[in-house]
Amino acid sequence: PSPLPHLFYGASIPSPLTSVTLTDADALDDYTFENCSRLRTITLHKDLKTIGAYAFYNCRGLQTLTLPSTVTRIENNAFDGCTGLKKITIPSSVTTIGHSAFQGCSGFDGMLVIEETDDLIIGNNAFSSCSGFTGLELGYGVREIGEYAFYRCTGMTGDLAIPNSVSSIGSYAFYQCNGFDGTLTLSENLSVISSYAFSNCT
Repeated sequence: PSPLPHLFYGASIPSPLTSVTLTDADALDDYTFENCSRLRTITLHKDLKTIGAYAFYNCRGLQTLTLPSTVTRIENNAFDGCTGLKKITIPSSVTTIGHSAFQGCSGFDGMLVIEETDDLIIGNNAFSSCSGFTGLELGYGVREIGEYAFYRCTGMTGDLAIPNSVSSIGSYAFYQCNGFDGTLTLSENLSVISSYAFSNCT
């Protein structure tokens, strides 16, 4: 089969970019917009399937992002350090959120919604230290929650419901998520809750 058309492979992207519209791409390669700290808005192509590792690493100025309903993979550290991001919804098409994909995105202001999906793995440190979220909604279909996945997401309030599709929760997954003030509902199909998964959630 023909390879997927990748965008900007091997190219040097000018760091002063402030706005980008992608008109044709099935995949963004690793490091595509790394350190484009002035980038504020990006419009992703409607057929995009993969966002590569470190694709938007350290894009601190990025504020708005809509993930198209075709995206299946958000690779490791894809949005790591994007401290300007305000809102994000993970569409139902996504099956993998890589390690540290949104780590340190401390500028969020609102609910983190992970839509109902067929089969989703949330990688280690995926949302670690994302202190701006006000709540968390996990859709059915999430299968695994990795280690440190929501570590120190201290702003989340209300209830926390782990859907029945979840079979394992990694160590320190919700460590110090001490803003929750409602009811914790665990999956009926959990086989593993690792050490300190909910430690210091007081």
